[in-house]
Amino acid sequence: MEGTPAPLDKARQPMPATTEMIRGRSYTAVGEAIARDAESIIEAWADRARAQGHGRPGSHRAELRDHLPSFLRCLGDELATPGPPDEDGPRRRASEHGRFRWQVGWDLASVVVDYQLLQVVLLEHLRSTLGRDPSADEVIALGVHLDDAVSAAVVAFVEHQEGQLDQAHRRLNEFLGVLGHELRNPLGTISVALQLARMGGPADEDLADALEVIGRSVGTMSRLMDDMLDVARITRGDLELRPDRVRLADVVSAAVEATRPIVEERRHTLTVSGPPPELTVEADPTRLQQVIVNLLTNAAKYTPPGGAIELLSDRDGASAVVRVRDTGAGIAPEFLPQLFELFSQAPEHNGKGLGIGLALVRSLVEQHGGTISAQSDGPGSGSTFVVRLPLADPIAGDGGRAPAPPAPGIGATPRRILIVDDERDAARILSTLLEQDGHAVRVALDGASALVEAADVAPDLVLLDLALPDLDGSEVARRLRDGRADGASGPMIVALTGYGPGQRPGDDPATEGDGFDLFLTKPVGPDALARVFALLDHQAGDDSRR
Repeated sequence: MEGTPAPLDKARQPMPATTEMIRGRSYTAVGEAIARDAESIIEAWADRARAQGHGRPGSHRAELRDHLPSFLRCLGDELATPGPPDEDGPRRRASEHGRFRWQVGWDLASVVVDYQLLQVVLLEHLRSTLGRDPSADEVIALGVHLDDAVSAAVVAFVEHQEGQLDQAHRRLNEFLGVLGHELRNPLGTISVALQLARMGGPADEDLADALEVIGRSVGTMSRLMDDMLDVARITRGDLELRPDRVRLADVVSAAVEATRPIVEERRHTLTVSGPPPELTVEADPTRLQQVIVNLLTNAAKYTPPGGAIELLSDRDGASAVVRVRDTGAGIAPEFLPQLFELFSQAPEHNGKGLGIGLALVRSLVEQHGGTISAQSDGPGSGSTFVVRLPLADPIAGDGGRAPAPPAPGIGATPRRILIVDDERDAARILSTLLEQDGHAVRVALDGASALVEAADVAPDLVLLDLALPDLDGSEVARRLRDGRADGASGPMIVALTGYGPGQRPGDDPATEGDGFDLFLTKPVGPDALARVFALLDHQAGDDSRR
């Protein structure tokens, strides 16, 4: 019928070639031309790239000659030879090209453009060299092989980029750990010196004020170091909790006491309401206290002097709810979604803080199975932070986890003590603090000296820094344990370090089998030492190690 197309003769229709079929054929003329003329093709490619403004000045000659000429020779050989692709051929050269492009600062899109321009130049060169237009099969084959090369280059680019980012991430964590360690050493010395000054007797009003300022500054820097080191642990995914059933009232009370200095310094009014005494949560008490301290500190910092802060705690169904409300700077609505992101800072905060406190709070709350949210009507209207945590069964009787009051002195029974620390000032100030309470103290500045002193004095207690210049602290502890007489209990060995928890591999020696009885993070003040002596008395009884 006129106007009706004739039926297709399916037997005469060519079957579309698959990628495997294309790779299995040889394209001798095309392959030999590309392999033979690789250098001139790259010259033409570089001219085309420069003319189109692709890349950086000079990069098309010096940088590409290391990879693309050899890539073209391998590509030509592969096109001229039938069979499966050679994994050690053009794809390997393309991978090298992708890695090199990352190293010289190109982006991923530019790597793809490299091959798009190269394909145009290759077709033009083949048309000129062969004296004819490449056939459809030759064009398709060239495209398939160049697609393979683009894929290899892109994969190599991305893998190298991710590897470098991982390396930078590791270096950042190492930097944070070392920074915390280096700052903790002088902070520890200042902190203990401050304790000594306060214990020295009455002082005039100006000196007392100066001591209070020093104390607040040391506390602020120590909390900052703790937060920074905890952030490093979070990014590595190794911040672990030590959960227990705790009364929320005990944690709230401890947090309020910890933040009292900054609240009083800025003349705020802090109102605390609740929680009911029986309200219990399953939590790491130290970490939960850290959450509330950070929220209260945040409120105090961003509320103008003389403001009001409320800390409200209560039950809401199956949850314990903690609210921190302030009359401070407030938060712009558009910033609320990113408020808890790491290093995120609201513009109205004028660059105060590092942007890590709220990110840490969110991570800790979520690890406890809870949630945190922020509410604000905008700048100047104050803020409210709400933490919700699942409730636990109440603690029976009066056996709650209320903190025990510190001992009146640093060990009632005089002891023989060996301090091992390569920081002279830290060792000397700690020695002075202990000697004031009647203890006999020896100091060693390295591991070898510590072993000699221990053999001479037979200490009851060894305060051992982990980062020594000669022997690792764990090795010193092991040798002290191995060198004790048969049946002797040996000294109590306490590990001291400037690294925060989780910053040093095997950071809890008591559980790692390194021979330590206790692990303490610097600075080590009177309260920490009182706990050490309480444990010493509990383990052995008075004079049992003498």
